[in-house]
Amino acid sequence: MITGYSSYDSAVEALDIGAQDYIEKPIRDVDALRFRIRRALSRRDEQLARAQATARVDKKRLGEKGRILVVEMEGSRREIIAEFLGRTFSVKAAADGDEALALLQKEHYDVVLADRNLPGMSGLRVIEQAQRLLPHCASVLYTAYPSYETIKEAFELGVDGYLARPSEDLKALAEKVAGALRSRGGILLG
Repeated sequence: MITGYSSYDSAVEALDIGAQDYIEKPIRDVDALRFRIRRALSRRDEQLARAQATARVDKKRLGEKGRILVVEMEGSRREIIAEFLGRTFSVKAAADGDEALALLQKEHYDVVLADRNLPGMSGLRVIEQAQRLLPHCASVLYTAYPSYETIKEAFELGVDGYLARPSEDLKALAEKVAGALRSRGGILLG
């Protein structure tokens, strides 16, 4: 999406409707624009390829739950989120980026749900590592401190969903996770 009116709300809305990038006018660096357009087209092509691959999944595996990794440092919030999402998905939880990275290296996940403000490795870096290790993996970034800069960072990294204060609306959180899972073509087995 290219816009002359940039704000936190319009950036969140763009991400919600599936925009691959959020580019602000005026455009001063044409080479950077070309790079971002190529990256957005590449992301779109990846999503289409994943959707086609998922359509060919063996029928007896279709009942499998999506695998979600929740990365949240606060114990009670981590438990509440994991328990709520566990009603629909198969959920594992990590307290920090290092624990999440260890889990990502051992198991496959369909979605990584990470708090932006983690001790040590930030939620953005956790998502970046998840994308490197598991290219099929979707991601949702959340924060208690939403800002325009945070949403721009999320776009830059290519997250599939963004949410402010997730423990205040667990249903919205589950919808973001389900949407991220759909955007990556569903549950990928492997």
